[in-house]
Amino acid sequence: MTDRVVVHGREVVVAEARDGQSSVAALVGEHHELLTVYAGPAPGRDRIVGLFSSLRVTDSAAGMVVTPRRMTLLDTMSEHIVLAVRGFGQVSIPGPAQVRNHIPAHAGAKTRHGEVWKVPLAGEGHMFVMGFPAGVAEVQLADGATQEQLDWMDGIDVAWSAR
Repeated sequence: MTDRVVVHGREVVVAEARDGQSSVAALVGEHHELLTVYAGPAPGRDRIVGLFSSLRVTDSAAGMVVTPRRMTLLDTMSEHIVLAVRGFGQVSIPGPAQVRNHIPAHAGAKTRHGEVWKVPLAGEGHMFVMGFPAGVAEVQLADGATQEQLDWMDGIDVAWSAR
């Protein structure tokens, strides 16, 4: 850990790689963390406080909602969420504006909440693209595809809200 600071009553933890080539700052919520990654050394405390101060963060067991505060002149240009679940895999969720670029033209196999396609990756391996009525996810399973991982994947449901 490089630094800790409080923003809007929440702790922000800053960490920097030993070689200084990357760093992260995470706002710690009650249920979730909001993380930003920097290429290179961590920026100064004032820049990190400024970034997190410009956001309104609502954290609940149902999820985390992040929006720019009014009068900051910030707007959401694009959104992208990446989740890593130990032992299961990684879920990459592009924002609503990018959804149509990720869904194959042909029908996929049915899942509990939508459809799924198995897509080969350049070189070796594959990922799964999952389409839902209000979102899409790209899933890469950890160490193969066990029945437990496939059941976990079947329960994924992505829905973007127009809040």
